[in-house]
Amino acid sequence: MAAAAIDNPGFSLQACDWDLACSAVNDGSLDYLAALPCSIEHIALLGPIRAGDILHLSTALMTLIPDSDVPFDFDRYEANDGTCADRLRRAWVKQFSRLHETDGPNLFAAWVAAYEQEEHIEPAWHNAVEQDYGTKVITTCAAALANCTDLVMIWRL
Repeated sequence: MAAAAIDNPGFSLQACDWDLACSAVNDGSLDYLAALPCSIEHIALLGPIRAGDILHLSTALMTLIPDSDVPFDFDRYEANDGTCADRLRRAWVKQFSRLHETDGPNLFAAWVAAYEQEEHIEPAWHNAVEQDYGTKVITTCAAALANCTDLVMIWRL
């Protein structure tokens, strides 16, 4: 599957090897990374969604699974051109595997609600993006766990 270019403010989530992701970010070869067999799942969250909006996913998850209070944490690699790769902590990724694909619309709705609660404004992207992003987040996290690989967020400063 081909990756879309990462434009600010968007980002992508990939179930892939951390070292390969860092190398791809450094070389500017993100399309190559998405095409590798190690890139099991890829979700491009482009357009009006900002990389920082992923923080609201933790809050959204806690509304669906109240005992899922795992902080959002990551390791970061930053290339000279401002492209970053963040390896999301496995404990955080595991919490999303507790959801089923059918929970995707509820996760998306909770993500929008968490954004509104924390930012005190409706997210500009809530009507502009695909509603199945919640499902894609769940399946990408599940793929990372099932294949014993990393969940990497790639974004640009």
